Amino acid sequence: MSRTFDEFESDDLSGFETSVPTDLTLSPDRTETNGKERKSKITKQLIERKQLSHDMQLLRIELSQKHLQIENMKAEYLQRVDDLDEKLNDERHQKQILQARLESQLTIQQEESRRRQELIKQELEEVRQKQRQLEATNERHACIF
Repeated sequence: MSRTFDEFESDDLSGFETSVPTDLTLSPDRTETNGKERKSKITKQLIERKQLSHDMQLLRIELSQKHLQIENMKAEYLQRVDDLDEKLNDERHQKQILQARLESQLTIQQEESRRRQELIKQELEEVRQKQRQLEATNERHACIF
């Protein structure tokens, strides 16, 4: 089965179809073209990969910035809540002070009213006592006349 190159050259290869070119002068160019295409494809893939990596890096930076913005907003709102809580506690304390003052004033006014009422009762009792005395005196004078 071993044949020489000359035997292969003499065989009729016209009916034999192949995708590989039989002309050896085209092969180096085609290989060179395939190499260029492969190199171009690899370069294109590398560029795409670098672009995707760059885009991913930009997205990470943007995400980090958004995260920092959220943290800042959170801190601001927590500070506002603390401020409002402090203000609420101050207002509650002020309310307690005012309520205590009002209750104290009310107690003082109630005591003052009771004292006045007692004075009025005493004065009324004195007036009744004088009226009884006058009526008794009038009855004595009426009997004399």
